[in-house]
Amino acid sequence: MIIQFEKSMFWVELGVAVAWLAILWFASRHYNPSDSKDPKARTIKADYFKTPTGNALTILGLLVPFLVALAAYLYSKSPGANYSSLLTTIVLYFGVLIIAIWETFALLKKATDSDSIVLTLPADQRFLTGLHFMYGLLLLGLVYFAIFFLFEFGANVTSDERHLALLSRVLLRQEVHVDESREKVVSVWGMPSGENLAKRWIEYRSPNSIIRIEFDADDRVLNIVESRLQEQK
Repeated sequence: MIIQFEKSMFWVELGVAVAWLAILWFASRHYNPSDSKDPKARTIKADYFKTPTGNALTILGLLVPFLVALAAYLYSKSPGANYSSLLTTIVLYFGVLIIAIWETFALLKKATDSDSIVLTLPADQRFLTGLHFMYGLLLLGLVYFAIFFLFEFGANVTSDERHLALLSRVLLRQEVHVDESREKVVSVWGMPSGENLAKRWIEYRSPNSIIRIEFDADDRVLNIVESRLQEQK
């Protein structure tokens, strides 16, 4: 699974998330202007913060473990597939949980007996910005989750019959040579049926044989071995 976090698309999507947070940061200050020389106190109903943070903690507390289990299950079925958008969604929702927990405890000292919160701007601008970050990351997480199922999930998951049919014709495909990259092997032969990241090999199985491709430290083909399936222990 670690290799999934090394894919360029995962980091591109995280970069988009950082850019989105920067936009939200500027928007928060634009719609909540303040002057450091003339600080102003704003009284806000506590529900303005309690409702979204409470809902986020409840819903994501259940959803994040489900997404982690889903990613682990899909990876066990197809280790070489692309799960960038799903992993980015999980990372973003972990970020939302962290912000919600921080808001819950940090706002206690701002609460009053009248069930309201008094914020002095610009010193307390961070509380409003944190709330905006929560909404923004939730929205972006939904977008990435939709992208995963619309564009990645269908390409990753195939039926067992189709998978075996592809593997049974693996020797009829384009040849793979020593010193070629892992990406080239997967693009030519498709997703492997087995993988061992620690020992750096992947396997392609057919009903009668198995082909194991070993890689060096740079993820380039080191050795290609074909053997009869019955001989595997």
